[in-house]
Parts: sequence; structure tokens; C-alpha cells
Amino acid sequence: MKTRWTERVIALHPGIVTGVFLLLFFGGAAAINIFPFGSPPAMAIWTVSMVFMTAPLILWHYSLREVAERKAEDRNGMRPRKPLLFMILVIAFPLFLGVQAIYSVIQPTSESALRLIGITMPVLMLITVVSYFGAIWTAADSLMRFDKGSASVPFHTTIVTFLLEFYLPIGVWFLHPRIRRMLAQ
Repeated sequence: MKTRWTERVIALHPGIVTGVFLLLFFGGAAAINIFPFGSPPAMAIWTVSMVFMTAPLILWHYSLREVAERKAEDRNGMRPRKPLLFMILVIAFPLFLGVQAIYSVIQPTSESALRLIGITMPVLMLITVVSYFGAIWTAADSLMRFDKGSASVPFHTTIVTFLLEFYLPIGVWFLHPRIRRMLAQ
């Protein structure tokens, strides 16, 4: 059977995942501090840095969810769930970053534009944050559903996996044996 790209992503050695995460995190932090914060070049760099820092993380979590759902379907006959929160995140996050970058460059002064930004930014941020945490939760839930061979798993069993995924540079070391077992099946 041909290996899918999602399987290759989650099969990466934990040292590679941790190294990439740290490189992107510290590289992005350094890039953000090149220009004074709030200036148009700084906002452009901040936007690009945020995309480069979070895209690999989102890709890793999505890959874990997709493989766990597919393997659970193959092994246990469970119907796979749609990656709705990942789809929302992929739309909301760049939209949030783009609106924030545009706002910082244009810096509108009219009351109606400021009111619109005052409503749009918190809403986009809320949608982004909720979908980000929800996407990580669905990946953790998918892995737990595969491990337990059950269509649903209780909250208390998924929370530890969620925390390991949330703190990925450390958690990947604990998740890797479970991922390898899942990939072997």
C-alpha cells in the first residue's frame, strides 16, 4: 500500500519535529523584532512569521487526525469525521492575520472604520482561537478513538493526549510510540 503524505508527516522522528518547531519559533521571534513593532514592514514580517510558525503545527495535527480517522475506519469500521475545525482554522487564521496587517498599514481614522475593525478583529480572533484548540482536540480525540477502538471516548481520557499535542515539542516524544503502533497497523 502506498504511503500517504499525512503518514510521512506524523512518522517524522520527534527530534525533527521538535527541531523544526524550535527553529520556526525562534526564527520567527527574531524576524518579528527586526523592525519597530507597528511599522508596516514589521507587520508584514509578523504576518509571514505567524503563518510559517503555525502552518507546520497545523499540518502535523491535521495529519495525525486524518491518519487516525482512516486507520480507525479500516480497523474498526468507524465512519470518519469531517475535519470541520481545520477547515474553519485554515480560513479564519489567514483572514485574521490579513485584516490585522491591513489595519496596521492603513491605520484608518474614521469612526465607522474603527468600529468595523473593533468588531471584526475580536470575532476573527475568537473564531481562530476556538478552531485552533478545537482542531487539536479533534486530532487528540481521533487518536484516542483509534487507540480505544471506540466511536467515542470520554473527556478525561482525551485531555492528556490533547495536552501532549498542545505542547508538541515535548509531547511528540510521548506520542511517537503510539503513532508508530498506529502506522504499523
